[in-house]
Amino acid sequence: MPAKQPGVKVRKSNNPITGIINVAGEPDSGKTWFAFSSGAQPERTAFIDDDVKGKAIVEEVREQGRQLGYYKDLVKEGREMRELDFHKLCINILDEIEPGKFDVLIWDTWTRFENTFQPVVASNPNRFKQFYSSMGQIKGAEQWNASFAYEAEVLSLLTEIAPLVILTSHLKKDASKRDVAESKKPLIQKPRMRVYLRHSPNSPEPTGLILKRLSKAEFGTSGMKPINVTHRKVFPCTWENLIYYWNNPVGNTLPGPDEQLNEFELSILDGILTKDQKDVLHLAVIDAEREREEEVRNAKLQKRILGKNGNIPTTAITLLTQAFSDYKMDSDRVAEILGLDSSDDVMELKESEVEDAWKKIKKSGER
Repeated sequence: MPAKQPGVKVRKSNNPITGIINVAGEPDSGKTWFAFSSGAQPERTAFIDDDVKGKAIVEEVREQGRQLGYYKDLVKEGREMRELDFHKLCINILDEIEPGKFDVLIWDTWTRFENTFQPVVASNPNRFKQFYSSMGQIKGAEQWNASFAYEAEVLSLLTEIAPLVILTSHLKKDASKRDVAESKKPLIQKPRMRVYLRHSPNSPEPTGLILKRLSKAEFGTSGMKPINVTHRKVFPCTWENLIYYWNNPVGNTLPGPDEQLNEFELSILDGILTKDQKDVLHLAVIDAEREREEEVRNAKLQKRILGKNGNIPTTAITLLTQAFSDYKMDSDRVAEILGLDSSDDVMELKESEVEDAWKKIKKSGER
């Protein structure tokens, strides 16, 4: 059970963002503090600490008369453990955490545990796959794939413990001596968002380069569709700002001045993103520009369709068109404002009724 301090009213987090968030970045860029500032109270935070710096935050929480709901010091308990023993320790930790008692689960850093999945599979391969190739090289690749599937299962288990899971990663040098996130395939594919934190030139708050963009569902008359929450760059990269974007998603709009990648940031992404991801990044800018051009063309077309009587629509069709153009109201919303049962009833409006209907829509839209 999460600890509750006397005199402290512990509230659940109201952070709407859930799922797995992977945080990588430059040394001392604030990865751990970013994880702790998601909005969860200490008493509703589970912290698995595999980075010596994490102990300082735990002590600071205690100095304030508070206590983490769950804390495990892997630096101490996993000291000098070999891969299989360390893996067993981590699995036992996950088994002892009671699901549903925490708003966030923080694992800082995930790297050492992640590096145990392949040795576990190699030590007992038939536990994970019944048949392997007789060729050594192919068998080795199959074991790696089995370890990826196993890690993906454990990542899924984390989301049953807490709605928000934050896993941090350090950087490593790749074969080209570039700094890349120390993450294996499952940690690249499974998170809902991946962010690379870097120092901001003129602010103590970090800049976030979004390696995997957060998306949410948008519901409309045409059904459900995904919408991008942020651009590829977020400054400042704080939870307050991310939640603002969640409530005001950018969609396919072009990035503003603070959201545009500079050459240095593009070079960072060049060292982290795959070729396909980089192509998508460039195509996203092109697609956003095309989307904007399409909106301009549609707006011009709508103006031609609308009646010329002082921009007052004269038919049910132009009524719906102008309601969407001026106030972003879909047909169901128009029907609701007019007190009609459905959009079909709107289409049945007579020309003599359209002007009064438009006045009601305009009044509602300008509130």
